[in-house]
Order: sequence, then C-alpha cells, then structure tokens
Amino acid sequence: MPPVGAPGYSPSTKAQAQIVAELRRDRAGTVADRMPGCYAPGTAPALMDWTDRQILGSGFCIDEHQARMAQAIRATP
Repeated sequence: MPPVGAPGYSPSTKAQAQIVAELRRDRAGTVADRMPGCYAPGTAPALMDWTDRQILGSGFCIDEHQARMAQAIRATP
C-alpha cells in the first residue's frame, strides 16, 4: 500500500474490496442499499433516481478502474 498521503492511498481498502464484491454479486441491489445515505436531506427523488441510473450505466468503467487500482496497489512496494 502506498504511504499515507501518496497518490492511490486508501485507508479503506478492505471496505472498498467488500463494496466491489457486493457490486459483483448484485450491482443494482448494492447501489439501491448504499446510495440513499449519500444524498442531502431534501434531494429530489428524480435526481436520486437519475444518479443511480448513471452509476449502474457506468458499471463497466467502475470495474475497469477498480481492476487498475488493485493492480497498482499490488505493484507498489
């Protein structure tokens, strides 16, 4: 893992791995479970629905990013 403050440092690597595993098992369910806490009180339901659709639609990009980050972390001494 890179040192604290270095590019790519993530103190939540284990939590992130858990989220990625959940997304692989049930992407739509994971987004539906996790996203409500990310919005400010009073956020329009239409905006929340649109955001969830954008996340689900960009899943392949998210998967590719996660794979590259895991590879970079493994390659870092």
